[in-house]
Amino acid sequence: MIYGVDDKPPFFVTVLLGLQHIFTMSSMLVLPVVIVQEIGGSFLEINSVVSFSMIAAGFGTILQSLKRGPIGSGYLCPNLCGPSYMAVSLEAGWLGGLPLMHGMIMLSGLAEMAFAQVVPRLKRLFPPEITGLVVVMVAFRLTRQGREDVQIRIRSLAHHPLCADLHHPVSEIVRKHHHLSETQRR
Repeated sequence: MIYGVDDKPPFFVTVLLGLQHIFTMSSMLVLPVVIVQEIGGSFLEINSVVSFSMIAAGFGTILQSLKRGPIGSGYLCPNLCGPSYMAVSLEAGWLGGLPLMHGMIMLSGLAEMAFAQVVPRLKRLFPPEITGLVVVMVAFRLTRQGREDVQIRIRSLAHHPLCADLHHPVSEIVRKHHHLSETQRR
């Protein structure tokens, strides 16, 4: 179903689309939590970053829905924390903590606003093949990060008391994987 800007969908469709919007917006709260946990942040810092992310997403959605000169598109689109900034946010967080990460995000936001004025003229330089490649590169980076996290958790399971029973099939798999990881490191 496609509705124009001034169309009014039926009530049931509006409720379903509203729920979809809520779920889309709530899923964006996972990324700030993961980033702050990865850089060793406290619960208070996680709470602060999630709160700020919600405020920034609301503010960005309002600006996006406006159509005043160069600001906004006139469409109500959710403004989300996407995974495209995850790798650089982690690097900035590891190097300089939350202040460096916040500064990097603000500076990149200003750069994006300036670049948005030029993008329509450069559209022919960014065909779907190029933009698709960028999306695939982000997916590869996130996949590698996830795989590394899983390997760390598997290694910690090898020493867990529940895996002490050598006859347990899961403990055997974990021990074999841990042994292979140890021999590969040497």
